[in-house]
Amino acid sequence: MTYYVYVITDVTNGKVYVGQTNNPEYRFGQHFRRARSNRRARVQRLYVAMHEKGLDKFTMKTVAKTEFPDMINHLECYWIAKLKACLDKHGYNGGWNGTAHSEHTTAERRLELSCARRERARKSYQRRLVL
Repeated sequence: MTYYVYVITDVTNGKVYVGQTNNPEYRFGQHFRRARSNRRARVQRLYVAMHEKGLDKFTMKTVAKTEFPDMINHLECYWIAKLKACLDKHGYNGGWNGTAHSEHTTAERRLELSCARRERARKSYQRRLVL
């Protein structure tokens, strides 16, 4: 199987989102569908931008590919760092490391990511209660 690192670019401001997949065309379609969904559009910065600006303002291209599943996370992290995709002024990624849930992500790592997301959501909710 071939794995790809892709970059979605917002042509209005040059911001990027870096991701990984084994099917670039299908994955881009997933991003479009999620951006159209009101529920998902509020969760991720990329989807908010796609929802507000329109899908025609975004392009996607593959920047790396590998046959080795253990290399794809490293390649994704490399491109996130190279493009500074997790900094607000440069991109839409949520962190410096790729956190894709793929078949080669361990169950332990998925649980770790899930717990971290829940904790961030809990803290965000608590801050809103204080305000």
